[in-house]
Amino acid sequence: MADVSRRQFMRLSGATALVPGLPAGWAVGVYASDAPETPKVRIGIIALTDCSSIVMARELGLFKKYGIESTISKEASWAVIRDRLTLGENQATHLLVGTAYAMTMGLQGSPQKPTIVPMYFNRNGQAITLTKTLLDKGVKTPAQLKPLALASRAKGSPMTFAMSYPPGTHAMWMRYWLASGGVSPDRDISLITIPPAQMVANMKVGRHAAADRHRARVRARAAAAAPRRAVLAPRRAHADGAAGRVDGAVGADAPDRHSGHPRRG
Repeated sequence: MADVSRRQFMRLSGATALVPGLPAGWAVGVYASDAPETPKVRIGIIALTDCSSIVMARELGLFKKYGIESTISKEASWAVIRDRLTLGENQATHLLVGTAYAMTMGLQGSPQKPTIVPMYFNRNGQAITLTKTLLDKGVKTPAQLKPLALASRAKGSPMTFAMSYPPGTHAMWMRYWLASGGVSPDRDISLITIPPAQMVANMKVGRHAAADRHRARVRARAAAAAPRRAVLAPRRAHADGAAGRVDGAVGADAPDRHSGHPRRG
């Protein structure tokens, strides 16, 4: 018999001592579980075309196929999306890509919350849309907008532009577009936040004159078929207390009949 080391002897004798106590024909393999780490998942969405992948995955039973009991939670604004993800009320969401970085860095006054982005749903496809009023004045570029913006600021009633959320790409596109024509988004105009679902309605009543068209067409059609719901939108007040006019926006898809010259992102 070949020499057996002390370590080998202890290993063999331990195995021999265990085997008699096991059922006949016993055999086992150790495998990692295929079950999801979190079987119940609440997913936040804004009712935009961006959410279609999530909604269809649930409707087609893809979450259930992989053992996930999913709940789709329709939220009112990107700020609510951020807050519910931060607080753990939603375990996943679709969001503006800049929001993930802002959450991780603790920007916008929210707690620092490390965020993982496992998937991109879409890129670009955005546009800035101006109101018909500006188009009638020949405004199709930010350079053509500049004299009107400066004149409004000099009168103490700066033009108002809207975007859906400050850390989002909509705000970045709006700021870049204005600045490319010499219009300061911080000094020459008023840049406000309006929830995506309210962008078209605000353009209709003249609260702003430009919008990112990436989403508003779908929202406009959905709003006509869906029951109305109240959503608070930020309002800008002039010295006399009246609600501010909005002359431009990014973060909504304003229908063409309310738009001027779109600027593709």
